[in-house]
Amino acid sequence: MAHPTTGKRFVALSAAVALGFGGAMIAGPASAAPSTDLKTAAAEAFTSSESIAAIGHGEDGSLVAQVVAGSDEAEVEKALEPANAVAQDQTGEDLVVQEVASTYSTQSPEPSSTATDGAAYEASDDVVAGAGYVVETSAGAGLCSVGFPATGPEGEDAIITAGHCSGGEATGDVYVERPSTSNVFTDSYDTAEWDQSRKLGEFTHSQYGPKVLGDVETDADLDPEQMQDFAVITVDESAGFNLIGEAATWSEESGQADDLASDTTDITGVHDVTSEDIGSEVFHSGRTTGKTAGDIGWDESNGKVSIGIVDGYAPVTDDAGNEYMVYGFASETNVAGGDSGGAVMMGDKAVGVVSGGIEASADMPAMLWTAELAEGLTHLPGDYEIKTSGESTEDPSETPSEDPTEEPTEDPTTPAPTPTETDDADVDAELSVDPQEIAAERFLAEDEEQAESDDRGVKYTVEGVEPGSEVLFETFTGSDAASANAGSEEAPAEETDQEPAKSITVTANEDGVAQSRIWGMTTAEAEAYIGEYDVVAQTEEETLEGSFSVVAGDGDQGEGGDEGEGGEDLPRTGSTVAPLAAGAAGLVALGGALVYVARRRQA
Repeated sequence: MAHPTTGKRFVALSAAVALGFGGAMIAGPASAAPSTDLKTAAAEAFTSSESIAAIGHGEDGSLVAQVVAGSDEAEVEKALEPANAVAQDQTGEDLVVQEVASTYSTQSPEPSSTATDGAAYEASDDVVAGAGYVVETSAGAGLCSVGFPATGPEGEDAIITAGHCSGGEATGDVYVERPSTSNVFTDSYDTAEWDQSRKLGEFTHSQYGPKVLGDVETDADLDPEQMQDFAVITVDESAGFNLIGEAATWSEESGQADDLASDTTDITGVHDVTSEDIGSEVFHSGRTTGKTAGDIGWDESNGKVSIGIVDGYAPVTDDAGNEYMVYGFASETNVAGGDSGGAVMMGDKAVGVVSGGIEASADMPAMLWTAELAEGLTHLPGDYEIKTSGESTEDPSETPSEDPTEEPTEDPTTPAPTPTETDDADVDAELSVDPQEIAAERFLAEDEEQAESDDRGVKYTVEGVEPGSEVLFETFTGSDAASANAGSEEAPAEETDQEPAKSITVTANEDGVAQSRIWGMTTAEAEAYIGEYDVVAQTEEETLEGSFSVVAGDGDQGEGGDEGEGGEDLPRTGSTVAPLAAGAAGLVALGGALVYVARRRQA
């Protein structure tokens, strides 16, 4: 790429490591022998000067450093000599220097001691990316924002947010903030209210750094594994919250109605940000500034050249003055205290959470440092999957199962599904269960992608209901599955009202169709799910009934698996997954566990 010349806000280092600060060209000594890689050079730069805000990769393979404007020029020049040598060695071009107003910092503001805890406020069941929350610890309370709703390794509902929101410690109770009392609408931290009657969950994992700037001495100290700003909030399954894979837009209507889920942006997956994304727009969603957007790199419309930085390293200073190293990327996006942990999106893709920011100053824009999600997910304790648009999940439940058989039989042919008749012949609503018989191996799925792409598990579809109305799907363990475990100490007692093994509420789409999918996790043997299952769909007008069987076998799904009613001809609105954990096969209470997929109408 063509680098800007002296006298512009963005400047390139010459072979003599010359920086153009304020239009003045100051030549430094010739570069020494190049370091072996960018991490080594970056470590030397951070060690030599506190005015280096970030170092990373730019467009077309260039290397970029962000430097605080007004810094000691000689000090910065010397600090960046190794990085410039690496740039010349690896790319044939000079290191690109971008001036910024300051280094990155983060704040977790405390709600006012005079603010009500919202005793009269009952939080909405729906929780979306970008919503505000209050974290309470023994040290006090703080305000942050939801990053992304997720599904944990055992099928539990979870929230991905920033590690610094809990001070890097896996502790703290979390409560949902009332949207209409957030800074977005009141411009004050003193108005925050939250629903303290119902805990959203608690921090069960948190990592901030732990590498700090003062510890950076060699390239080994710039390992992304030691430069994270991510945490996990495990949702309280008894609280009744519904995590939705969508990001709040913070519109006036949704905020004042305390219903952020009514106006959202779809989340369709996770994107790994690379140098090819420089110049692309990202937006963040959080409880202080709402939804703000900016380019990875500065917007060229302001008369300056757009230089982005990705796959980089930046010290992010916390409230106590600790400068924790965070791996991520920079964008011209305005954020403020309390936005921390909030969702950062590129279009409909999840790309990170808010880690630190730089306030706008003079002719320099505000900047956001984002902890990169694709990298961060690899360092969490287990496999967490970001929920995607349309996903509406319930917590895992335990289901009885048969003891596994040593020699599975061949997969039987599955009859095509047919609508189930109801007691009222005049009602148009119909329930289809597809397939009505499925081999145990075909009932299993490793994850959401396999369940959807391979059409695994059983699909429930109700057609002919009022668009926007709710349909409650319930799955009950049939008598055969229960009796198969007769004599087991975990077997359910007879003559009792059976609770559903799984239930979920789905909103019908504009065509009057409500659809969900259920399958078994691979944490148990396939045979653990063998048995009869009853399905009940409760619409606002009537109750529909159906059933399906899971049988021994490992062959492909038979007829009806792809062609039955409610199949692939229905409009897709995004995947919706809630895995159920399973224990040892053959135990009733710990046998099979089911996964639900529900399709909900988009706002």
